Amino acid sequence: MKFNITELEKQCELADDWESLGGIVSRYLEIPLSTPRDVQRILKKQSGAEAIRKLVICSQCHTSDKVFAGIMICMRNISEDSILARHIYEQNLHDLAIRYLAIPRNSRVHRIAILTFIDLLLRAPILENAYDLTIRGLPKLVRIISDPVVLTDVRQSRLLRAIISGLPDMLARLSTYKFIKEEELSTSVVQSFQLPSLAKTLIELLLDPTRFDLSRSWGHLQFIAISLVWIAYFETKAIHNLPDQKGVTFFVALTTGSSVSLRCSGFLGLLNRCSRDYCQDCQEIQFCSPQLIYTDHSIDGPEAQMRMFKEQEMEEKNEDDGADQVNVQAKNNDSAVKADRDTVDRSICVVSPSHLYDIAMRFVHFLLQGPQSNEESYQMPYIRLFESADIMKSGALLDMIPALKSHGKECEAEVVLLGVLLSRFEQQKSTNEDREELYLQYMTTRSMADEAVRRWPNNCYFYYAMIRGQTGEDYLEWAAKGLQCSDCTPYLKGQIHYQTSLNLFGIAVTYFSSATYDYQWWSRGANSLKRAGDIISQALRCLEPGCPQERMMVILRFTTNLLIGIDTNLSELYCNQAKEALETLRTKGFTEYLELRAAIGDLLEFRAKASDDWSSFLSQMEKLDHVVVESRRFKEFQIGEIWEKPKRKQSLSKLERTRCIYQARLPQCAACGNPSMGLKVCARCGKVKYCKKACQESHWKEIHKKECRSPEISV
Repeated sequence: MKFNITELEKQCELADDWESLGGIVSRYLEIPLSTPRDVQRILKKQSGAEAIRKLVICSQCHTSDKVFAGIMICMRNISEDSILARHIYEQNLHDLAIRYLAIPRNSRVHRIAILTFIDLLLRAPILENAYDLTIRGLPKLVRIISDPVVLTDVRQSRLLRAIISGLPDMLARLSTYKFIKEEELSTSVVQSFQLPSLAKTLIELLLDPTRFDLSRSWGHLQFIAISLVWIAYFETKAIHNLPDQKGVTFFVALTTGSSVSLRCSGFLGLLNRCSRDYCQDCQEIQFCSPQLIYTDHSIDGPEAQMRMFKEQEMEEKNEDDGADQVNVQAKNNDSAVKADRDTVDRSICVVSPSHLYDIAMRFVHFLLQGPQSNEESYQMPYIRLFESADIMKSGALLDMIPALKSHGKECEAEVVLLGVLLSRFEQQKSTNEDREELYLQYMTTRSMADEAVRRWPNNCYFYYAMIRGQTGEDYLEWAAKGLQCSDCTPYLKGQIHYQTSLNLFGIAVTYFSSATYDYQWWSRGANSLKRAGDIISQALRCLEPGCPQERMMVILRFTTNLLIGIDTNLSELYCNQAKEALETLRTKGFTEYLELRAAIGDLLEFRAKASDDWSSFLSQMEKLDHVVVESRRFKEFQIGEIWEKPKRKQSLSKLERTRCIYQARLPQCAACGNPSMGLKVCARCGKVKYCKKACQESHWKEIHKKECRSPEISV
């Protein structure tokens, strides 16, 4: 394929309007991109790869910056269609935009490269494309945004805002890297992002009204806030090391504002700061884990992952030796017991085998009925239950399981096993630095709880084990089922309300902090936060006064009221009670939810300083139209409502397109929402469309199977 490069360059050089260059290049290469119908023809003829190949060859055979700019504008237009955009990445055409991020900042083609990069990122068809763009492009963008000339030159403000608009997406999608790629995002990659420099730049922008006009920048204020939240998630020292604790006080200041979404973003920032870095922690067990917002990317929860793994193991085993599947449950339990026994010291035998059954039944009673006193709720009564304080140092605790099974107590044996696993997991969570071992223990515990619920669906304790320490809407259903069980004791009822309160609070904080584009997330966050207040009240009525769970609910009541924005005469009382509860839990050595308690501690400690440091910022923020509207909307919001807004993400780069394929709105995939003119319609009902087979299969299982109907045929 040959092009008359001289002629193409001549046409581009004669163009005064850089934004018309895309049309010049597409017409010269005979790639029609003016309307959605043009794209539909390309997809129907399956000539998308050929169209991109023309652009690739053109990029390799010329020397003109204007031609490069035209190619990148074509890329932006093509990226609007998710199916056509796949060819950009298959043929590495996006390398052009990444390469041009490093050229001199005052070049027009440099500006177009940045805008193209942001659009490619926001519209990446799959997460792997977003990873590649972020890992290679984010370090370059951080250098650009930290450049003093870019920060002080008014002419660069539009470019600065475009970069800021892409930061939350880049950082958020990276949090899913391990789940999609099945490998860790290395420490060296995270360090290459220069997050401390980025955090310093963003805070300086907010503090300098000459650089950042807050009165016209609600959207970018939200982008900066969420970017700082993600920076704290990936590298806590980037926030901790900011001068005069400005990062911490910024998060605290957000929690006192009138915007409920920013209040939750501020609190999530404090939580991330008090947790270990992304590269040092087991993120699956982090409170308010950001993985919660990526359910639309088909990231399975731990139970589903373990189920799939066991199904694969079972299939492989059956192929090898035709093993009988009837006893799989018992074998799995025995394997878990054996694995756990291997981790303890068997050199001491502290319990007589003849007493094991009686001891086991006392332990079951303790797990189902609860401690006899508050002291027992802080420290397990080993002497009363097991007749020895060294029981955890030996394997005798697990010897209770066969003792129960020999008396036909299969269900009770499972309760003991889960009780032991949950207890040891909480101990390891607060002390263990080996995240691989912690992750294995976590997944084992989740798997055992999932199997127990399936085997004994009417046992309340197994539902409690399923929801303990978990965040997500699925666990709300498990909690409701547990409360309906006939064997739900007053103790378990209080524990389920306790876990549900924490779950709802975590859902609310995470969803609100993710509501940058989608008001569906905002509505789900509002539902969860308002429900959390009600469930906390129920939990306080059920829990024993003074027990650690009741103390945690006192703390959570204060924090929830703060995020809801309730200003009552009780606020100061709740604040003082929260301080007392935090001190009680600290002195008694309670080890659960340490990061949550640390975040609330920061909130209480830095309230006065945050008010002083950010007083001007807060007063301006209160006047923003969006803040006023959101505050009123949240006060009027009723549980079950949805704040309806357009769901589709719009480009924020603001580059005018004279010949853009998105003059009309493209159809969207029913599963992932990606727009394209090449979607395949459901062959049965003809009402929904999909961009790929995986989307059709997942949507069928989760939703469409229940509603798909063949059209009626008139006779």
